[in-house]
Amino acid sequence: MDHTEIYNNDAIRATVEVFSLETIKKYPMIEGFLDDLKQEMWLFLFQKLALYDSSKSAIETFASKILDIGRRRFLRSFFADKNQVLRLANIPAFSKRLSLSQKGNEIILENIEAEQSHFEATLQRLDINSLKENLHPELWRICEKLQEGKSLRQIAGEMHISRRQLYKKYIMPIRDVCCLLEFR
Repeated sequence: MDHTEIYNNDAIRATVEVFSLETIKKYPMIEGFLDDLKQEMWLFLFQKLALYDSSKSAIETFASKILDIGRRRFLRSFFADKNQVLRLANIPAFSKRLSLSQKGNEIILENIEAEQSHFEATLQRLDINSLKENLHPELWRICEKLQEGKSLRQIAGEMHISRRQLYKKYIMPIRDVCCLLEFR
């Protein structure tokens, strides 16, 4: 199938919208990155389109599964610490690429300063002490192991549980507490 046909398919477009809204409902902090989420889902679908076999499923079913995987990949990269810090701290330097008026450059600089102050305020709210106060002691022990540089695989091995169990039982609640602290 042609990429244009896929992109213009109403059912697939509706799936992208529904997945986007569900994601924003679950993770409100992603609302500002809605276009990025949609774009990542579309790109992942177009990358995997060669795997589509019309004898096995309808294109809508295939697209739904692939879009869901694309959404999960986006969330994984969004919540990675290094990417989150870069996303909050840096704003593209449009003034270097575009010839803007002096007033346009001032607006961009004001936006950069506002984002940097927001980033600093976020870091203050997410300091270690406030995290420790809000976490169950068992979850805090997991955080300490992560701070020591242990991987999820190593921690799961020490606890004699699977990485999936570790992730669902421990890592997700830690993320939830961090998100709540960020939006106080």
